[in-house]
Amino acid sequence: MSLASEQNCCNWVDSALVDIVDIDSTQLRTDLSLWGRLVVWEMNRLGMIVDLSYASYGAALDVLRYSRAPVIFSNAGAYAINKHHLNVKEDVLIPLATQGGLIMITFDPEILGGYTLDNVLEHLNYLREVIGSDHIGIGSGFESFDGAIDGLKDVSMFPNLFNALQQGNHNDLPFSIYLVEKNLINHFNLDSNLKQHPVWANVNTSHTDLPRLRQGKLGAQFWVAYIRCADTQYKDAVARTLEQIDVTKRIIRKYPNDLKYADSADGIMEAYREKKLASLIAVEGGHSIDSRLAVLRLFYELGVRYLTLTHSCNTPWADASPVDEQVPAPSLNNLSAWGRHVIWEMNRLGMMIDISHVSYGVMRDVLAHSRAPVIFSHSSAHAVFEHHRNVQDDVLRELARKRGIVMVNFYPLFVGGNTIDDVIKHLNHIRSITGVDHIGLGGDYNGVAVTPEGLEDVSKYPDLFDMLADGVLRTGETFEPWTREDLQKLAGLNLLRVFREIERIRDSLVEEDPFEDLIPYEEFVKANVADQPCMTDMEMHKS
Repeated sequence: MSLASEQNCCNWVDSALVDIVDIDSTQLRTDLSLWGRLVVWEMNRLGMIVDLSYASYGAALDVLRYSRAPVIFSNAGAYAINKHHLNVKEDVLIPLATQGGLIMITFDPEILGGYTLDNVLEHLNYLREVIGSDHIGIGSGFESFDGAIDGLKDVSMFPNLFNALQQGNHNDLPFSIYLVEKNLINHFNLDSNLKQHPVWANVNTSHTDLPRLRQGKLGAQFWVAYIRCADTQYKDAVARTLEQIDVTKRIIRKYPNDLKYADSADGIMEAYREKKLASLIAVEGGHSIDSRLAVLRLFYELGVRYLTLTHSCNTPWADASPVDEQVPAPSLNNLSAWGRHVIWEMNRLGMMIDISHVSYGVMRDVLAHSRAPVIFSHSSAHAVFEHHRNVQDDVLRELARKRGIVMVNFYPLFVGGNTIDDVIKHLNHIRSITGVDHIGLGGDYNGVAVTPEGLEDVSKYPDLFDMLADGVLRTGETFEPWTREDLQKLAGLNLLRVFREIERIRDSLVEEDPFEDLIPYEEFVKANVADQPCMTDMEMHKS
């Protein structure tokens, strides 16, 4: 029950109106009267929720002082964002949260101070920063005010609010820039509709530009510094990867109003609060480190926050997924003894271990030996479609047990179909195996030539969330709808959890010395790559 109303009509509690009118010195505020305390205590005894919406500032402080149970604001915002008498001041928010209470955000434009979704998010982000997400809810107040928030006109549009937190995990835009622009970006305009560009419009891997990222409501993106292993392994892979890291950083710097460089979980949230796309760097393929731990460490210093252990080529220390379908079956290395040093050094650094693209044996070995959760940055479910790039159910179960995450790929060749329905089938299967805490979205935009119908580019993420919330495929087949909490986890909270846990383990290993063992010559021999004319220090590996 709300203690007060919009009009100051109760003689035992003041409404918020008293906070905006001049009161003569002879007229005293009631705040919460002695009898009003009895009302609050009786509500506590009955188990009735005490609602402080419409109560005055003084009454709110009194109730927080005397209530024996947590209280709520059912329809309010943050006074620090918009100085409206129905909003809540910080010195009320703090005891509210301390006592386990809740503020439910209003969608009334007058109280919020604006008519856009951004105005709602500004209040939500401020409240989360001050009192934490455990003490915030959605109050809305539909039907009780004139006007409506653009994008939140009625209850059917809640997904627009939740989807605003979406984080994509794997985007190959830097490689597209290499192929099309040769990494020359001074005259390249990402803040334009590349679908209408005379060159980019004809590039079948062009799925990303700033207008489409905005339409897709993305909050974070891992930009992948990828170079093809078939072209570069044992040659100039390190130098070429450095060029891709460089062009990624230059793109981020070129658009400071839209993109913000991030290299931590906190950095993602800082960018989100600034309404910018958190831009992180990943390296796709262990061939990029040239079997050198020093290169791995330097990549981390340059901002690389995950490394995919292989691409489609084996490295001397880890097998790639194509070996799982070779006939006759090859002699497998899985993850070599030195390969364990790679993942242990990644644990020490706080770099995420990505086991998309690796063989089944490497998946199992990494999960057995990593000291931190691991990720699949862009993989789908093998049980739904049997492709070597997808993840078997036993691996999914172990991944969940080790608190990792699988980010679902959209590529039709791996998904086994070319529609958004096919992607949803993979999401639903993985949810049934791992639970909702271990799923994210990998996409693989700009890294594939074909995308599913309904998920053609980065602008289409909201359509996926809408269908998951509705529980209906385009064919009319139904499934268990994803809840609001499920979608928030899928959108990015799961990845943030994994990222933070990896950072926590890094911090616990701060006294550990770097792993510095050279890869033994015998591992090159076993992998049939001992003849390395471009490698000048092979003799060192023989001793």
